[in-house]
Amino acid sequence: MPSLDKIYHFLLKDIQVEARRGFEVLASIGFISAASLIVAEVAVRSFTPQFVIPALWIIVVFIAIFTATTTFVREVDKRTIFGVRLLPIPPSIIFLSKMVFSFILILFQGGISLLILAVFSGQLYMLSTNVLFVFIALGLHVSAIASFTSALVMYSEGRAFLIPMLVFILTIPVIPLATSLSDPAVPSLLNDYLMFLAEVSITLIVTTILSEYILRT
Repeated sequence: MPSLDKIYHFLLKDIQVEARRGFEVLASIGFISAASLIVAEVAVRSFTPQFVIPALWIIVVFIAIFTATTTFVREVDKRTIFGVRLLPIPPSIIFLSKMVFSFILILFQGGISLLILAVFSGQLYMLSTNVLFVFIALGLHVSAIASFTSALVMYSEGRAFLIPMLVFILTIPVIPLATSLSDPAVPSLLNDYLMFLAEVSITLIVTTILSEYILRT
């Protein structure tokens, strides 16, 4: 399909650019690993294993904030955004390619955090299918929000403040449901999973539609 081919080429370009920023990627991985180890240590020493799951989702939100600075904001910093906008490609395709790129970064770095927390806190249930399902779905949710936020404030002089604030405000409401679905001590119904998927789907649809207007103005 032509649309998928365009998304692939944009995605490949972003991955190649990201690979050249090895120091920043390693610094981000180092920060995430250190934060995960600290959380695991606190959970073990204070006998509060229930603290690990919500901490993981907060770390995922921090990763989303980092990825928001590597999508549209980076295009503005490198003065390539005008060339991107002049391409004969629908803005929604450009947005979706950035969202998929953010999703890959969030899955990669979030997966490192998930593995460290599961092993060093002794909470191996975090590698179960329901936790992985929530992790992937939440990754989609925050990648859409991160890409949308990056597009929304890419020309703003206050984006260093606006990006973290907007990502937190738009993501935090879904964290309690994600936490309850991931906690084996909390019984979850099918309706809870459907509600969670509905929230993720609505976020994807709304951000993609709004990106058409944002990237055209």
